[in-house]
Amino acid sequence: MSQSVSTRDKLISAAVKVFSEKGFFNTKVSDIVKEAGVAQGTFYIYFRSKEEIFLRITELVEGLIDETIERYRRSKENIREVIYSFAEEVFYTLDRFKEVSYIFFFQLLCMQDELKEKYINIHRKFVQFYRELLSEYENNHILADMIVGFGEKLFKFDVLIEGREIKDVIDEFKSGIDIILRGIR
Repeated sequence: MSQSVSTRDKLISAAVKVFSEKGFFNTKVSDIVKEAGVAQGTFYIYFRSKEEIFLRITELVEGLIDETIERYRRSKENIREVIYSFAEEVFYTLDRFKEVSYIFFFQLLCMQDELKEKYINIHRKFVQFYRELLSEYENNHILADMIVGFGEKLFKFDVLIEGREIKDVIDEFKSGIDIILRGIR
């Protein structure tokens, strides 16, 4: 691993930690570099601002989601198992970045056009994945919207706002999927 990649990764890890502890608005670049153990000037070699490093963190999460979508797109399991496994992996990924997700959804989404565009693109990827998965069904676009909307509601409100355990939320998601799929069989 090169020094520049290592330093960049250190800054990103530090930013995730500091954003999680202080929130976006109370975090300063000086907080991030202190946590990373690097000089403040080093930060500006890699990032122009705290907004840019936050955007890179959201891109990291988006990349993990993209990898998950591609892996499950090729899955040969039955539809119910694909939905269960895919959603479980996505829930755990988002939970791993829970505090960053909270900042994204509740502090910055309405304020940053770049983040709003990112949110729309990720949402479309989820809908497209479920539409393809459910392509044999009439009204697959409605089913996809129901699944994505239900999953989003569970993560945003039950995990981020209510603080429910991710395992319980995943179980609730699976129960909801059972109800939705009973309606189409």
